[in-house]
This record gives sequence, C-alpha cells and structure tokens, in this order.
Amino acid sequence: MVSLSSSFPNPNDKTCLLVAYMAMSSIFVFLAGVRTFVYAQDMQTIDKMKAHWQEKSMPLALDVCEAGATMPGEQGLVGSFDAFWWPHDFGSHITPPRLPVHPVLYSIRIGDQDLRCARFSVPKGTPPLIQHAWIGSMYLSAPQSATATMAVDNHECQVLDVSFRVSCAEDPLNRYATKVEGLVEWQLPAGGSNCTKKIQVGGERHLTTWRDSFGGRKGAPYEDTGQFKLTQEAGPSSVHNIGDEHMFSGKAFLTKVEMHILAEDVLHEEFLNDVIAETGSYLASLLAYVAVYKMITFLFVPSDPVAVRFKFYWPSLGLGAKPEEQEPLVCAA
Repeated sequence: MVSLSSSFPNPNDKTCLLVAYMAMSSIFVFLAGVRTFVYAQDMQTIDKMKAHWQEKSMPLALDVCEAGATMPGEQGLVGSFDAFWWPHDFGSHITPPRLPVHPVLYSIRIGDQDLRCARFSVPKGTPPLIQHAWIGSMYLSAPQSATATMAVDNHECQVLDVSFRVSCAEDPLNRYATKVEGLVEWQLPAGGSNCTKKIQVGGERHLTTWRDSFGGRKGAPYEDTGQFKLTQEAGPSSVHNIGDEHMFSGKAFLTKVEMHILAEDVLHEEFLNDVIAETGSYLASLLAYVAVYKMITFLFVPSDPVAVRFKFYWPSLGLGAKPEEQEPLVCAA
C-alpha cells in the first residue's frame, strides 16, 4: 500500500505523490458533489407511470363559479343558487325521489383569476361499477340577477354568465384536479326567465396517486386526487312552458345538467418515484469515483519492502530513479 508514510529514496517522488493525492481528492470531491446534486434532483423526480382500470366508488360534483374575490361574509352570485339531484331510473319504471343538494362555498385562484364557487355534490357519489352511462341530472335554480339577454326561438331570455366544472375531487382546492378538470363557460337562464337549458356532460372518472418505492410519497408534486375527464359537453337552450320536471319545492329549476359517465370503471394512474434504484445508482457512482485513487498504485511502486519510488524515470522533473539504481521489483531465486 502506497502512502505518504512510506520511505522514498528520491524526495521528489514524495512531493509528486502528495500533489497526486491532492489532485485526485479534488477530482473525487468534484465528481461526488455533482453526482450528489443530481441524486437530490432525481429523488424529487417521478420516474414512471402505470395505469389500470379498477372498480371504485368516487365523489361527483358540479361546481358553479363566477369571477371575483370573496369578501368575509359575502356569498356572491353563486351563493344564491339552489339545486336538486334527480337520479336516473335506469329503466326500472320507478321514479326515484328528488334529493335537495346544499352548496359548499369556496374561493380559489386559477392562474391570475380569483373565483368564488358553489359546489353541488351528488348524494352518495358514484358506485364502484357504472352500469348505465346516464346516472342522473343536477337541476339548478339561478337568482334573478341577470347579467345578459339572449335571443332563443325569437324570444329574449335573461341569462347569467358563469363557469362550470364537473369534478371527482374530494377537495375542490386540489391543484392537480383544478388543472386537469378546468372550467367551461356557460350562460344559464336567470330566475324568472321563460327559458330552460339542458346541458349534457360526459366523461370518465380518473384517480391519480403518487408513490415512492418505500411506500411513501417522496417527490409527489400534488396530493392524491380524483378527477373527471370531460370528453363531451353540449347545452342547447329552448323556450317553453315550465313543466313539472323543473318544479321542486315551489321553485323553478330552469337548468338541467345531465351527468353521463362513459366508462364502467375508474382509471387509476399511479406515478412512481423509484428511490431504491436511484439510491443504488448513486452509491455505485461514488464507488466508481474511488477508482481514481488506483492511479496511485500505477504510478508509484515499491522498490523494496519499505521504500517507494515513482514507476518511471523522469530526470527533467527529478522523479524516479536511474535504471541502474533501481532495485529489482521481483528478486530472482
């Protein structure tokens, strides 16, 4: 083993060995530092994603939003909406009961826009397995504060400009669900209007989770959440007499939103951060960098059981020993 405590017949060889140790140590520290930085970045990076279908019950909600920040104690326009849920009869010829839905108000910022929203959740959510695409309809009653008029069938209809979002997220503020689901701009009949509107929405239920190979959530950019992937949306308006379908508790609910789920199961997208593989690669790299010290054993060889000399005779640098002065590395018997 070559070390600075070895005997050096040529003192310049010892100086050269010291410089070599310093240079190689600097190289090792530099490479190890760069690899450690890359390792820290890799530990926060999702490596792969796998997706599979599974049976799972999920929440489903209709969010109605308007632009503007909510002041303390202020409900805004959306806070005046009422709703009821009417499940589809699925061909049973038994009319299911209408269920009142109470809104949950929240405020959110999307991009550079502040929104105040009312969430109307489907009672009991959605079943694990969807056997009929049309699961039911959410009926909305808007306030009388019309923001515009619209000509429908040669009639003027008082309408409101609002944004809608169909969501499978338990938390309406989840950043990933907000980004994926997005908002749709709609005009709805205002309270007291002689217009009705039927909107049909269709899509799939998705569940997105983040995991690392130790079972934790290392590197997860968002909280786990469900989302509704909207694939179909249509909303024709019409003018006609308000029938029993739109009446509930003595109030007219002029907007009907039909909910269609176009896949039986839930698509589970699981993002994996393979920290075990990253850690193994990092440790292997550090061991590989130690190989730079093998240059010491190549350049400096023992000239006797105790003394060490530079392997090559380099008189211009004063290193090594003359061939006639070198002791044989292997003594003949």
